[in-house]
Amino acid sequence: TSALVLVAPAAAPAAVLGAGQGAALPADPAYLVAADLVGPTRPAAQTRAWGGAYARYEDDFRLYADRHWAAEGARWEANYYDRALIYYAWWARTGEAEYWRRATLLAAAYRRDYLEANAADPYKASPHWAQLEGLEKHYLLTGDEASRTAVVRVADVLDGFNPTYMTRAIGEGRIAARLVQSALLAWRLTPAGAPLPPGAEQADRGARLERHLGAVFAWQLADGSYPADGQVCGGQLNYMVGMLNDALLKAHRYYRPGGRAPDARVEPAVRRAAAYLWETQWVPGAQSFQYASVLCAMNQQGFGVGGPDPAPDLNGLLLTTFSWLATQGADAAARDAARARAEAVFAGAVERAWLSGTKQFNEHYSASFQHLGYR
Repeated sequence: TSALVLVAPAAAPAAVLGAGQGAALPADPAYLVAADLVGPTRPAAQTRAWGGAYARYEDDFRLYADRHWAAEGARWEANYYDRALIYYAWWARTGEAEYWRRATLLAAAYRRDYLEANAADPYKASPHWAQLEGLEKHYLLTGDEASRTAVVRVADVLDGFNPTYMTRAIGEGRIAARLVQSALLAWRLTPAGAPLPPGAEQADRGARLERHLGAVFAWQLADGSYPADGQVCGGQLNYMVGMLNDALLKAHRYYRPGGRAPDARVEPAVRRAAAYLWETQWVPGAQSFQYASVLCAMNQQGFGVGGPDPAPDLNGLLLTTFSWLATQGADAAARDAARARAEAVFAGAVERAWLSGTKQFNEHYSASFQHLGYR
């Protein structure tokens, strides 16, 4: 097995602690959650004790995670929407080494069998298949330099998806989210003075992240929407806005060049997006958001996109938009309203998501565990 790298509480990637080969994995969820390895969350035993939808959320995870593992194992195709990250999160939340094992096998398979598979032209991931957070955790927890190389090299590739994908003309929230996310991860894994991975571009990765953030904020309309004429017939795909908000929240939490304060543009952008989503896209009777804000039977690229049908499988990708806002600002009434909305989104996800689907299981769990930390 690889030598393990254990993460100290609140440690930055440059300050991970090495451990000898065969070192025991930490098994205390309180310690692992405090390490901030996977972002804000809580131990599973604590949230299960809340009862109701929260107990079912935990129990459903164990049931369906085992079913999917039995059926799919560590096949890289199972990593769509970053199941490796999900398993690392559940190791942190439970201390159970089996989840660490699954995450590590899956992250390595995704890197080897997808990102590295074309030896003549590796790391040419599409934004849709750039599942980089689990791979970042794999590097932090095993010290495997090949995973750091893959994250940084894929981020270099994705930077070529220029800000055209963050404009009304041909914007797509998922691509925008992947650009922000990959630039943030690459910045974190290339601290000043550290050697670059082999083949990585010489670049100011902080400047790249800031360029992407600026494009996102310029794209958003005053009503909070992210219209995309070419991709979504002038509307937006709501779950992709949730993904984009989640990427913005991570940049807000972790991007601190020179110790500066969080980006002050993030909160108002997320607040506007949340208002648009709740006031125009939430379907109370279905406990979910519309899939798209408009009917887009065929976009400018000739693809059918979908329409305003409710999509509860995707609630988990929109959840942190509201639960994070419940922790922000001085207006107690606004925080309470955001918290109530987050609880409604969470309840709809637990009650109505179809977890037998590989993609749907990943969509449900890949970001929702952070809601627990904001609650």
